[in-house]
Parts: sequence; C-alpha cells; structure tokens
Amino acid sequence: MKKVIFSRTELHKFLLLGDCGNYIVDKINPSIRAIKRKEMLAVFCTLRIKKRTTSVKLGEFPENNLEEIYAKFKIARNISSNGNNPNFYLKQVKEVIEKEEFDSIESFSIEDLIKIFLNQKQYSQKYRYDFTNCLKKNFGKKFHQPLKKLSRQDFKNRAESLHRDSKFGALKNFIYKTNILFLYFLKNDKFKDLHILKDILSIIPNIRLRYLKIKNEETKQNDVSKLIKILKNLDKKQLSKVENFMKKINT
Repeated sequence: MKKVIFSRTELHKFLLLGDCGNYIVDKINPSIRAIKRKEMLAVFCTLRIKKRTTSVKLGEFPENNLEEIYAKFKIARNISSNGNNPNFYLKQVKEVIEKEEFDSIESFSIEDLIKIFLNQKQYSQKYRYDFTNCLKKNFGKKFHQPLKKLSRQDFKNRAESLHRDSKFGALKNFIYKTNILFLYFLKNDKFKDLHILKDILSIIPNIRLRYLKIKNEETKQNDVSKLIKILKNLDKKQLSKVENFMKKINT
C-alpha cells in the first residue's frame, strides 16, 4: 500500500505504471483509495456508519476528474455522518438524474427534488425529516406526482386552508421550505421547463402579504386588548406613571 497526495500527475503515473489489482491511498484523505484496473482507476472511499463501515464508489479516473471525485466524497461523508448509508441515497439520486427526461423538470416529483436538494449539503437528520415531512404533508398526493400535474392553484388552496384553520406556523414553514426548494432548482441551469416553479414562486409574495400580515395584525390587536384590560385595573397614581413614561418614549 502506497500513500500519495492525489493529483492528476500521480493518478496518471499509477495508471501507466501500476499493476492491475494494486491500489494507492490518498495521503490527505486516507479513506480514499484508487485501484488499478485495465484502462482506468476505480476510486473508492471507506466510511463509518455508526458502528459499521461501508465502501462507496466515487468514480473512475480519468473519466471522472478529481473535482468530481472529491465532490462525491464530500456528499457521501455528509450522508454517513448522519447515520445513513451513502450508497442508498446516492443510488436514489442517480436514478432520478438518469431519467430519460432529465432536461425537463416536469417529470420530477416534489419527492425527487427533495432527495437531490438534501444531498447537496450536510444537513442534520432532524432537518431532513422536518423538511421532507412538511412538504409531504402539505402537498399531499401531489408530493409523489410529476410536477406537470402541480399548479399554482394547488399551492394557493393549501395556503388558504392553513390560514383558515389558523395554522400560521405551519403556513409559514410551508411557504419557506417551498421557496427554498424551488429557488434551488431555478438557479440550477441543468434543468428546463421551469415555468411551474416560477409560477408558484411568483405568488408567494402575495400569499405572505395576504395571510401572514393578517396574522400579525390579529396579534397586534390582541396585544392592544390585553393592554387596555391592564390599564383599566390601574389606579390614578399608577396611570399617571404610565402616562409620564409614555411621554418620555415619544419625546
């Protein structure tokens, strides 16, 4: 076993001079190794998941460059740090990306988008669960269906329902998480046919203004009512102190 600092030069050198079946280890990231095959290097990493270990294939050099290999390593390491098997999650993402209509996001479901989104950064298990559960609950059957079956009216109807039931916290979370998810893909130039995402994002400001502002006004009115009740129970001396205090604030 030989340890080297992985670089294009070192990997090409091993590819040219190394014997098939032998491998070298990355000196900077010792969990990564490159195994010599006939015409390429198979790059793997070994990661710990709780009390177990697993191997994850990071790519084949030179078909995959070092940037791609290290990017996949980072994603796999983040997934394993949360106690999940990277092979399972990366397989799901690969299946989503390898769909025939990859360039059209309309064939993806909200569930597909979440899987891709959550595997780009290191998120806690709680964040992953809360994010997925929030959108799964609020999008209902649309969560598993292609985006082409989703409309701005579906989103608006759910927002109205949450407001009608006075579930302001749930409404705020639904809007916030939908906004984050859709903006992520709107900024990703790999996808086309993004009009449904743009359509829903375009009505979010109005929904926030209409429903969440009403909630704030209701809260304000409740606070004023409570203050009036307190003032009614004060004697003249106490009221005079309150009045003087208010005058100081306003000057």
